[in-house]
Amino acid sequence: MTADQSLLPCDYEQIALQLTGHARVVAADVRRHAAALPKHDGRGALAEVVLREAGNLLAAPLEGTVSCAQNRARLVRSLYRG
Repeated sequence: MTADQSLLPCDYEQIALQLTGHARVVAADVRRHAAALPKHDGRGALAEVVLREAGNLLAAPLEGTVSCAQNRARLVRSLYRG
């Protein structure tokens, strides 16, 4: 049995849902910190790019797949690295 067969689709969907909620919280925090930066600070521009990409990924529907859960996990990681 491979790793992606050890969980049911509903399990992957639940994991993706949890990661989605976490991503939304972290994105709001990034947005708040970016808004506090000086107008011409390059970090604000980088934050906007990261937040735009996050918005696009969060708009995608949840699926009960390994790929969906992995994409949400990558999103959370990118928001922390932002």
